[in-house]
Parts: sequence; structure tokens; C-alpha cells
Amino acid sequence: MSIIKNNINLIFRCHRLLSTHNKNDKKNIILSSTQLNTAIKDLIAAKKYKQALDLFDEKFEICNDYTISMAINACSLINDYNRGIRIQKQLQSNSLKNNYIQTSLIRFYSQYHDMDNAIRLFSTITNKSSYICTAMFKGLKNNNMPEKVFDLLDQMTFKPDNYTLTILFNVCAQVANDRAMKIGRKLLDEMPDDYRNNNIVLNSAIDMLMKFGDVQSAERIFDSIKKKDIITYSAMIKGYIGNEMSEKALDLFEKIDLKLDDVTYIIVFNACAKLANDRAMKIGKKLLDNMPNDYRNILLNSAIDMLMKFGDVQSAERIFDSIKKKNIISYGALMNGYNINSKPWKCFKILEEMKQQGVVLDEHACNILIGTCSKIGMIRECQYIIDQIPLHIQNLKQIQTSLIHMWSKCGSIEKAQNIFKSVHDQDIMIYNAMISGFGLNGMGLEAIELYRKMPNELQNEITHICVLNACSHSGLLDQARNIFNEIPLKTEKIVTAMTDCLSRLFLFDEAEKLIDEYEKTNSPSFIMYSCLLSGVRNNRNKKLSEKIYNRMKSLFPDEKEGLTSSVILVSNLYSSVGEHQQAKEFRLSQIKELGKKVKAGLSWTDGSGEIVAFSANDNSHPQLAEIHDEVNRMTSEVIKLGYKCDSSWVTRELREEETIESALGGHSERLALAFNFIQRPVPDFIQITKNLRICGDCRKLQSCVIADDDDDEGAEEVKSFQRMLDYLKETKDVEYFTSLATLMANCSVFDLDTFERCIKAEVLGVGSKEMAGEKNLHDADFIISLFRFCQLLCEGHNLEFQNYLRLQIGSSTNVNIIICTVDYLLSSQESLMDFYWHYSGKETIDAYGKENLCRVIIVAKQVFNTLTEYIQGPCSQNQLALANSRLWDAIAGFFYIFAHMQRELSQDPTQIELLHEFMKLQKDMIIMLLSMLEGNVLNGSNLITSEAFQEYDINKDGFISPKEFRRAMETQKVYTNQDIDYILNCVDINQDGKIDFMEFTERFHNPARDIGFNMAVLLTNLSEHMPHDIRLQRLMDKGKSFLSYLQDHLDRIEIKGGADYIERESKKTFLHLVINETDDKEKLEQFINFCEDTIFEMQHAVAISGEEDDQTYRRAKSSNIESNIVHPPTCKPMKLALSYS
Repeated sequence: MSIIKNNINLIFRCHRLLSTHNKNDKKNIILSSTQLNTAIKDLIAAKKYKQALDLFDEKFEICNDYTISMAINACSLINDYNRGIRIQKQLQSNSLKNNYIQTSLIRFYSQYHDMDNAIRLFSTITNKSSYICTAMFKGLKNNNMPEKVFDLLDQMTFKPDNYTLTILFNVCAQVANDRAMKIGRKLLDEMPDDYRNNNIVLNSAIDMLMKFGDVQSAERIFDSIKKKDIITYSAMIKGYIGNEMSEKALDLFEKIDLKLDDVTYIIVFNACAKLANDRAMKIGKKLLDNMPNDYRNILLNSAIDMLMKFGDVQSAERIFDSIKKKNIISYGALMNGYNINSKPWKCFKILEEMKQQGVVLDEHACNILIGTCSKIGMIRECQYIIDQIPLHIQNLKQIQTSLIHMWSKCGSIEKAQNIFKSVHDQDIMIYNAMISGFGLNGMGLEAIELYRKMPNELQNEITHICVLNACSHSGLLDQARNIFNEIPLKTEKIVTAMTDCLSRLFLFDEAEKLIDEYEKTNSPSFIMYSCLLSGVRNNRNKKLSEKIYNRMKSLFPDEKEGLTSSVILVSNLYSSVGEHQQAKEFRLSQIKELGKKVKAGLSWTDGSGEIVAFSANDNSHPQLAEIHDEVNRMTSEVIKLGYKCDSSWVTRELREEETIESALGGHSERLALAFNFIQRPVPDFIQITKNLRICGDCRKLQSCVIADDDDDEGAEEVKSFQRMLDYLKETKDVEYFTSLATLMANCSVFDLDTFERCIKAEVLGVGSKEMAGEKNLHDADFIISLFRFCQLLCEGHNLEFQNYLRLQIGSSTNVNIIICTVDYLLSSQESLMDFYWHYSGKETIDAYGKENLCRVIIVAKQVFNTLTEYIQGPCSQNQLALANSRLWDAIAGFFYIFAHMQRELSQDPTQIELLHEFMKLQKDMIIMLLSMLEGNVLNGSNLITSEAFQEYDINKDGFISPKEFRRAMETQKVYTNQDIDYILNCVDINQDGKIDFMEFTERFHNPARDIGFNMAVLLTNLSEHMPHDIRLQRLMDKGKSFLSYLQDHLDRIEIKGGADYIERESKKTFLHLVINETDDKEKLEQFINFCEDTIFEMQHAVAISGEEDDQTYRRAKSSNIESNIVHPPTCKPMKLALSYS
């Protein structure tokens, strides 16, 4: 047996030796180029490219041009660039003239993106064959240089064959501009008849025409094809989808009686995903069920995308789980679907799975994850995702653009700016992202500034839309109008952005005129009407909202999803005015008619370390009872602070035993906030994001929570101030105020002599700059702290302390801190005037000058803020003290400096930052001046009183009947019947059917009187100084009725300073004094008028927006991002950020 075994092994070894010998013999017997070509061809056919190249190198001396061509092709197939270049360098000049070698080299260069060598070689070829041209055109197309094809097309001396035509049609489809359309149609018209039966050429022609938007011509070619294949159908269906004709795509698909290929499946899935209506869902799911079992990942990935667009997340997840070998595209399709279906938090779990499976992130997946972060808006999660992205991907332009958008959506505008600044070659996408980011964060002025800096050649439609949206969210109407008028081509989206801006400011007449003007030459736009309706809802204009919705329904019957959103807006408007039954009926009937599901509102937070989502009245969370208890506790606490639930935000009829508080308590925003507060420990930083608009009442509750939580560390501070004041009054300790006054008197100001000596010393190289820094406002930080302390003493309209700073009653000596502050302000202004004169003859302010000037400005800003707090509330006695002080001398000086410095700085781009500082100082000064007018209403107390009602009050108990109320209102002769009906709807009637008219007067008339009277004072004053201002005149015309009614009750407010009148007469006095010393009369007049106009615009903006938030909050507020700071009770300080997208 062993002998047999040994014999078998011997035979096997002999066979191997014989085989090796035969192969070597075969190699050795290759004696001609023909034999070599055959051998290399066989090896390439067997995909043994390396062996083929080794044989080529071994037998190079007998190679011919065909052998060389095959060797170059083999290098392309195994991606061996260096070997290909080595072969090319071995070639003789005759070989380089061979068409086969030339074609192979062009393909080789193109594959490795070496288009310079490819183009250089192509230009040396005198006799260009169709193969060479086709290879060159295909290389340019694949290397994103399609325009170059058109440049080389003129060099063709022959008619293109079917292969060349196919490539040219593809190139024209890729470019699809006017030049491409002209060339493509010409090639199609001149195409030989022989090719009109060639399906490959005609399919390319169909694709090209569809890309041109010429659907009819594509349909004519399609109809002319006698034997249509599946590729022909796919080209048509894809063309319909690309031209937003998905219904037609499905119509054609249902006519196909051929076996479907992978491409057709994918195209039809895309069509169904795009439509996502009942028909599309039926076709898509049926196609999915009938799909053969030998499907590839690419089909399943497309199916996942389709199901996610249908909203069928569970089915998409089942398909994903069925994929055995998941790739990055599979994960990307699933994560993108989660983002679409408002489940972005699930993407983080998928990311962890990818990391476990060793799947490497690519650019597309990173973009999806960044989009996830943009939707969630959670800063911690954003930073976590960035840490997962490789640095080489972070530096890609598309990723940088997405990151700017992400940080903007999170409210971290500084991080967005850092990325923007880090990009060296800023392109249009980067600029647009940053402008949009400013807009999202309510930084309209910054968005406009960047827009103006942006090169004109980079601006496109999206740029204009971004900056108009920024103006819209910041209430910058005039700036938006200017930009809109500058745009030469006003597209649908640009007009929509302007419509949105007008609608947000409740300028509905102007918005409707803009839409009417657009529709004279264009078809109506659904999104324009949506913007208009959104503004009307915020204005609670029921009649206009019904008119707009009915028009939308008649113009856009197929916009089911958009109309569903409009139904929610209108029904919420009904609820906001108390018509819950009508809201319910309207909503149910319209949603049923439209057949669409309403998008659920969700709020996200990450208080427990992972993202948790809440819906309204959510009962799914395991800590439900604790969360609702915390909501009730929060509500009870803030009610003590004066919070009242706003029933207008209850968008449904109350159920039995349900209260307004409990209905609002189920809102997702409150549940998310309460969830954070029940965590132990309570998070240092709370962030809540909502996918829809945040409820206004929830926002108000957030503010009260802030106030309540601030009491943990702020209440003690308030109590300390009160104890301090009580102590000062009890001990009659005037030394405290004497010390304050002494400190103010010893505060330094800018010293011009020291400044000039320092400059001279620096020029001479003495190096005394440090010494000058010590003497020139060396105590700036202390000065700011001192006046900030005085400001805080009066914070919250602390009237008692405001008056005590001026007059210490009962003390033997009195120190007027108000006047001490004015004295320092005047000294500061005079030092600033010295600085102005020093630089008045110079073209620019150098770096050292800027440093000193900015220090002066920052100190002056704090002093103005302190003066503002002295008088706000109002504190009329402090107002009077300032009115009779030298404050006006300082104000006049600042006006003079503003007029001249701003003019000079605005002409030098290098001085823009300094100009900004001046503008901020001017803003703070104007706010202080407005505070001087606060509460100064003369002869206004008897304007509207309850006397009209008293004659009907026979019992003298303060109650009258509704009929008597109506008669009393009619005797005023200023109200229409419609006005009286509306007022009666707002009045509470007691059990006896009577109205408490005193309560009505206090609740409605008095605030209306104060607002109307103050507006009349402001408009009348401005009209005297700006008689020709068009904008002011427009407002005066609108307010003609109430101005004429209030005219007899107006008196003049005269604030005196020294011996001169300031309010009216001082402008003339001031101008006269200045004119005697300067020649800038016209400029100064224009500047002061500009200041008055600025005051008017600020008041007008507040009246329009109805918002009285501080500047920081208004800056943070936008239509997409809103942030608040919160300190939770009995915990260390923390932050709360609330946002919606």
C-alpha cells in the first residue's frame, strides 16, 4: 500500500515538473509580435494583468504598437500609473503617432486626472480619428471639464459616429446651458438617418432633451422608437422626474411590459419617493414586494429612501436589518430617513453601530450627521459629531459650509464665524451659509455688512434670499427694501423673501401688492401665500386669514401637504380668539378633505445624557408622573411672580375638568423642561429644541422661570441692596455718598498731553508707551465697575434708591450722585473732543489712537447706561434733575463729535470697527434720551376717563348694563359700531349681567390712552423738525384720526438747561453756536435730523414688533434659534437654550 502511495506522489511531482517545463517552453517559444500579442491578450482576458505586463517587459524588444496599446490599457485596469508612465517614456516617436497608442494614452491620462498631458497629446495629433475624439471627450466629461469639449469640437474634421454622438449628447446634458442647448440641438438635427434607429444614441438624446427641459421633443423621439428597450423607458421616466412630472413618470411605468433592470427599479423608487401620495405608495410597495430575490444593496438602499419618504419608518428599518453586508450608503439612507421623519436622535445609535462594525465615515455620511445636529440643535451632540469626523473631511468645502449652518442653527454663531474665517478661498456657498447664519440668530446688520463685503460676482439668487431673510428676522424693513430694489432679476424665491419680510411686520397691503405685481407676469406661488398667511396668523386677523386660505385652496388644489399646514395656521388663529368650536370643525373638515396627516410637534432635550423627545400630552415616558408634578410645581411658582396663562395659545377646546393651566402644561416644551429639572443632579446646561414654532405662552413661562431661578442668587442681592438702603436711611450715613462722589471726581479721563508725549517718546525710541498707558484712563476698569454698581442700585426701577441717590432726606449734608455722574460725563466728552481735534487733520487714526479712543468710548457707554437706569421707571424727579443739569452740554458735544467722526470713519474701510464702536455709543445715548421722555405726558390725565360711564351708574357701584355701556361708548363719537361690538366681546360680564366699567377703564382705556398719547407727542415733535420726511409723513397719514383727536390735549415738554430751552429751541441755539465756529452747517443739520429719525424708527420698530426684550435677548432671538439663560432652583447656576427650526 505504501509503495502505491509513493508511486502516486512521484507521478504528481513529475506532472508538476512537466507543466512548468511546458510553460517555460511556451514563453521561450514566443518569437514574434503576433505570438506575444495573442499571449498578452489571453492573459488580459483572464484578468491576469500583472502577468501580462511582466510578459510585456520581458519581450519588449519584439513588441509592436498594438502590444504597447494593450500594455497601457492593462496599466489603467490595475491602477498602476507609474508603470504606465514608464512605458510611455520608452516609446519611440513613431509609436506616439499611432492612433491606438494615442487613444490608450488619452484614456490612461484621463483615468488618473492628468488632463494637461491628455490635452497636450490631443493637440499634437493632426489626423484625429473618431476613436481619439471619443476618448478625449469622455475624459473631459469624466473630469468635470465638459465646456472644454465644446472648444475641441471645432477641431473635428469628420462627422461624429454613433459613439461620439452619444458622448456629445451626454456632455450637452451635463452642461445644459444656452451654448450646450444650441450645440446639442444642432447635432440632433444633423444626425444621419442611420442613427435614428440606434437606441443607444436616441436614449442619450432623450436624456439630453429632458435635461434641457424640452419634454415635448424628448417625447417625440421616444414615440419614434419602434423597438423600445428598458433603457429607453428608464431615460423617459428619469426625465419626467427631473422635470417635476412624477405623475407622468408613474403613468409611463405602468405601461412597461418588459423585464425591469436595477436602474429602472431605482428610478421608479425615486419617482414614488418624490410624490409620496397614495398612488405612489401603492405602486412603490407593490414594486418592492415583486422585486426578485437576487437584488443588490443599491436597490435596497433606494427602497429604504422611498419608504422613509412615505413615512413608513418601520418597513425601512426591516429592509435595513435584512441587508447582510451593509455599506456606508445603507447607513446613510437610514440616517437620512430618520432626519426626514423627525427622529434625528436615532442617528446617534446608528453611528455607534457603524463604529462597532468598522464602517468608515465618508463625506456624504458626515454631511448627513451634520444635518442631524442642525435639526436637533444640541451643542453637546454637535461637538461629539465633529470629534468623529476625520480632519481631512472637516477641511472639505462642502463640510465647512454644513458646519457653519449647523453651529448657526445651534446658536453658536462665534463657532460658525471661526469656521468662516478659517476658509482661505471663500466661495459663494461659504458666504451664503454665513449670511444665513447671521439671519438665523437675529443679527441682520451683520448679515448686511457681510453681504456688502461679498464680491458682486459671487452673489446669486440664494445670496439675495439669505440677506433678505436676515432683514426679515431682524425687522430691518428699510434695509430689505433697499436690497430688494437693487436686485436686477427678482425671481420667485426673492419676491417670496420680501413678502415674508413685509408679512412679519404686518404690512399686509404692501405684501399683497407685491404678490399682485409678481402675478402679472408669473404664475402664482404657493410659498408666497404661505408667508402672508403666517404673518396674518401672528396678527390674529381672522377675516384676512380666511380670504388668503380660500385663495390658496383655489389656486393650488394639488398642494395637499402645504395646505394642511395652512389649515393648522387658520385653526390656531380661531383658537387664539376664543372660537374653539369653529377651530375644531374647520380643522377636522379640511384635514379630512385634504387627506394628509398633520406633522406632530416634538421637543428634544438631552438632560439625561441622551436625547429624549416629547410630543404634546406625551404619556410614553417612564417618568411621566414625576414630569407632570414638576410642570405643576413650576407653574405654581411662576404664578406667584405674576405669570398668567395665555389662553390664546390653547389651540383646542378644553375637555371636561380641564383648565387652561393643565392644557398648556401638556405642551412638549414644558415637558422637556420639567424632565431636565427632575434629573439629579440638575444639568448645568439645559437645551431644548422644537421642530415647529415654540408656543408663545411657553416662552413667557421660560422667562418667568428665569426670573424665579435668578432669585436663588439674585434675590439675595436684591435683599442686600434693600438692607443697605435701610441702613443708610437709619444711620443717616452721608459719608457713603460722599465717598461715591469723591471716587467719581477722581476718575481719570483721556489726557491729550500725555498722549502726545507718549507718541513723541515712541518716535524717539525712548519707550515710554507703558508710562502713558498708566496715565491715560489707567483706571478704566474701575470706572466702569463704579458706574455699573450705581446702575445696579437702581436696577428693576428701584424708585426708592433712584431718589435716594439724588437726595438723602434727613441727612445734614446732601450729595447728588445724579449730578456727579453728569459732571464726569461732561469731562469725558470734553476729553473726547480733545482727541477729535488731535486727529481732525489726519487721514486715519493709528492703532495706538484706536486703542485709547475705544477705551474712552467704552467708559462713556457705561455712564450713559447708568444715567438711563437713574431715570427709568420713570423716576420723574431724577428726570427733572437731569433736565436742569449740564447734561445737554455733554449731549451737544457728543452730537458734534458723531457728526464729524462718523463722516470721516465711514470713508475708510480700515476704520469700520471704530465706526461700529461710535454707533454703539450713539445708540446708548439715544436710549437715554428716550428715557427722558418716559412718562412725561402733560394734560393727558383727563383725556379718557370713566366719566362717560358714570352718568349711567345710578347706584354708584361701578357697574352698568351692556346697553348703557354701548350708549356711553357712542357718546364718545369716535367708535364705530364694529369697534364697540369688538370691545363688548372683550369685556367681562358678571352674574347680574353688568359690566365693571372702572375695571374696563383700567384694563383697556388707560393703556391705550398712554400709548396713543405718547405716540402723538413723539410724532408731533418729529413732524415739526422733519416736515419733508416721506416715511414720517406716511405714518402721520395713517395716524391722522387719533392725532386730530389728541391735538387739543397736547402740550409742550420743555426740558431746560441753564438759560436755554433744549427740547425745541436748543437745536436752533446749538446749531447757531456751532455754525459760528464751523462751516459744516448742512452736514450737522442732516446728522441731527438723522438722530431724530433714528429715535422715530426705534419707537416704530417696537410698536410693530410688540417686543420689549433687552438687546441681548433680541439679538439671540430669530425665527429659527432662540436662547435663554436659566438657573434652576436649589442648584448651582446653569443655562437653558430654547430653539425651534
